[in-house]
Amino acid sequence: MLPADPSFLTNPNRPLQDRTAILDPLRGIAALGVVLFHFGAAILPTIANNPLAGSLVLGKLGVQVFFVISGFVIPLALHRMQYTYRDIGTFMAKRYVRIAPPAYVSALIMVVFHFISLWYKGTPIAGSGIYSIDVPTILTNLTFTAMYWDTPWFNFAYWTLTIEFEFYILIALVFPLFRIHRQVTAIGFVLLLIGMRSFSLPMLCEHAMFFVPGILVYYRREQMLNDMTLLLLTGCVMLVGYLHDDTLQMLVALATGLLILRAPNAQLRVLTWLGTISYSLYITHIPVGFVAESGIKRITDLHQTVAGKLLLLVVYMGISLLAAWVFHRLVELPFHRLSKTIGRKK
Repeated sequence: MLPADPSFLTNPNRPLQDRTAILDPLRGIAALGVVLFHFGAAILPTIANNPLAGSLVLGKLGVQVFFVISGFVIPLALHRMQYTYRDIGTFMAKRYVRIAPPAYVSALIMVVFHFISLWYKGTPIAGSGIYSIDVPTILTNLTFTAMYWDTPWFNFAYWTLTIEFEFYILIALVFPLFRIHRQVTAIGFVLLLIGMRSFSLPMLCEHAMFFVPGILVYYRREQMLNDMTLLLLTGCVMLVGYLHDDTLQMLVALATGLLILRAPNAQLRVLTWLGTISYSLYITHIPVGFVAESGIKRITDLHQTVAGKLLLLVVYMGISLLAAWVFHRLVELPFHRLSKTIGRKK
């Protein structure tokens, strides 16, 4: 997921009043929810039909949590770096290096497994969504634009990365205007994100309003708008969510924003650790899940019983967490460090 990097806020060496330690636990819970949804209710055919599937579907709401965190962290990061239009290349390069290369590595794992499946079984991976690998598919996956060109994703979880990059571009264009007309731009930006829900275009238009609770928390933190204006904007986003049948998603988004605002220093060690590997978990759990299931279902018949399905769910989750930790250490962290060097003055 998502992908916003709040490490400068969760760093324990920062003064307490400047920290937002709750971000890592929130990211951890969101990533765990998405994985449970995919494994227990969606993509793994041998265990998807289980008694918990109806409840595990709620795990997909973790996506909205990721968007709220980005809505809070990204403008705060731009504020911290005193961002101007001259910094747009640096900002986008840092975000690209932080997000894209690890995603490419994970997608490559999925592609390799796809070819192994074709070689071994003569058919693509069931449920993967990969039906062709050609030049257009490769290019659209590299640019995270597969949705716009109707080509398959190598890892279908990457649709959220498309939205993240679109949000980065939009806020990079708007943010310098805050210095010119602070309150007008602040209100106008939120109304723009809310209004985008009424357009039929996919991706950011459909999900832009879920960034709003995080942005409103940023406004509150920087005292950009008074409380009455913030409440009115909250009411607007809730109303639009209701009109578009997104009430539950918006309630989760608003609850996430409220937690960031009211309990910024809340943390739990296990969830904090989960948050540090959350991006790796998000981008690797699909190939890891398919690989794990394809092997384990051939050596055991546990998936024939309800108890067995639930046990396999636990096993697959454990394998995914271990794989995410290894991926985080070996792949994600090096690119994370590299992104921090971009634009650094020598």
